[in-house]
Amino acid sequence: MPHIGIRDERDSEQSEPAAERLVGPRGSFDDARGDLPRADGDSQHRQPCPQPGEIGAFVCEPCSPRRVAGLVELFHASIVAASADVRAICNAPAAVPRLRLLPQNTEFFDLFSRASSNTVEISRALVAFLDGFPEEDEARMRTIRELEHEGDRVTHEVIDLLNRTFVTPFDREDIFRLATALDDVCDFVDEVAGNVVGYGVGRVRPPAKAQADVIVRSAEKLDEVVGKLNGFKDSRRQLTELRELEDEGDRLVRDAVAELFSSESDPIAVIRWKDLYEGLEEAVDACENAADVLEGIFVKNR
Repeated sequence: MPHIGIRDERDSEQSEPAAERLVGPRGSFDDARGDLPRADGDSQHRQPCPQPGEIGAFVCEPCSPRRVAGLVELFHASIVAASADVRAICNAPAAVPRLRLLPQNTEFFDLFSRASSNTVEISRALVAFLDGFPEEDEARMRTIRELEHEGDRVTHEVIDLLNRTFVTPFDREDIFRLATALDDVCDFVDEVAGNVVGYGVGRVRPPAKAQADVIVRSAEKLDEVVGKLNGFKDSRRQLTELRELEDEGDRLVRDAVAELFSSESDPIAVIRWKDLYEGLEEAVDACENAADVLEGIFVKNR
């Protein structure tokens, strides 16, 4: 029958001083293992292990649970103290200013500000053109054309800068989409003004003037949103108002076409004005499309 080791009371008494000699968190491990076997062979610090078959054969004093628990406690206390030191270092005031990994390039924001301001100017020029038509139509038409060319120039500058820039303030695809969306507003305004002249309109109907007013207000809100692009500031209110203006434009064009069919007997006039109403609505839709692009940019970069 194999011998079963039984812990001797003397083992508990001998291991007790080792646990009592454990020091606090700042102590060394040498203090805690004073009576462990030494590498130099000092026999006075070595406790002989029982031979197989003797009492306490399975319990060797240097490996007793009390000693292991003491060493684990000391190790844990040292880790806690080191963690406190690390936290103190991390929470200390910074000695140098924080560095930015990305360059602060404001050229794109400046160009977009120019583009959105140009949409406001060309929209106001359209209102003046329709209010005064047919007087001074040529001079006001030239103003609209010049503003449309300015929109093309700004778009070209944005694309050229995009091709020369490695790190952009936001996604390259969004930069391109926003530049073209703002330019579309100018293109539709220029197109509808040219159609008014080309179709030989004698006088401008009131619904067309109301639509032009919606275009101006939409362009102004669009300009406000673009102004918040640098820093990606909150623009939810302006974007909501842009949606409401687009809905107002839809109602205006439906009512205008319905009134046209019910009151106009000349089929040529019906075709002419229906096309003009729809052209003005396309300018409003272009503002909404630019707002959609801007909303996506803000969502991605907040």
